Amino acid sequence: MNYREGVCISTEARINDRIRVPEVRLIGPTAEQIGVVDIDTALRMADEFGLDLVEIAPDAKPPVCKIMDFGKYKYEIAQKAREARQNQTHIIVKEVRMRPKIESHDYETKRAHIEKFLRGGDKVKITMQFRGREQTRPELVR
Repeated sequence: MNYREGVCISTEARINDRIRVPEVRLIGPTAEQIGVVDIDTALRMADEFGLDLVEIAPDAKPPVCKIMDFGKYKYEIAQKAREARQNQTHIIVKEVRMRPKIESHDYETKRAHIEKFLRGGDKVKITMQFRGREQTRPELVR
């Protein structure tokens, strides 16, 4: 991470004098294509608008830079990332444990809980617990 004026900047988006190439493909502040210009001209144009020169496509030949407010750009990227996280589905696996010799009322209660979990969109894992002789002869359990 690089730091500029106390603000953390990721190494992916270089801005202003951190852009170290002789020429760039420049996009203006209103998204118009300006064309390929040398870096000094691009920096001077960004300074005239009172904005930053931000490298948005460093792998292109020549790299693509846009004149924009870098703080606003970072905020928009953070908003998109936050929305993407909110739109993810969170699947929760609920576990219900039972013993083979369960009473009918207890069984009905656990079955009702399982149905409630499934209606709520959760996945349910049912674990049967065997004790002592139940482990060696599970077929004899009622």
